[in-house]
Amino acid sequence: MNFGNIKLPSNKYDCKIYAYQNFRIEINFYREVDSEIVNDLLSLAQDGVEVHDYRKNQGYFFIGKSPYDNKELAKAVALHLEQKHHLKVLKEGFIEP
Repeated sequence: MNFGNIKLPSNKYDCKIYAYQNFRIEINFYREVDSEIVNDLLSLAQDGVEVHDYRKNQGYFFIGKSPYDNKELAKAVALHLEQKHHLKVLKEGFIEP
């Protein structure tokens, strides 16, 4: 079956982090996430990071403007999800895997 350019999520990843060159980072989860993960992501707001849980409407977490370098912030979030929550994270976009 050919789906063209559509990338289907792989079973080997729990989530995907896509960092754009500007200020935007999207985190898509391929499975249900527990409240501890959600709270960790939302707590970024305490450090001046714009963060929204758009999973119900648009299917992803959104991290927007922040006082941090977008690439470094995306790497830090990915590392946190991998080390603390033991998730397998697919890194795409402006992140070097």
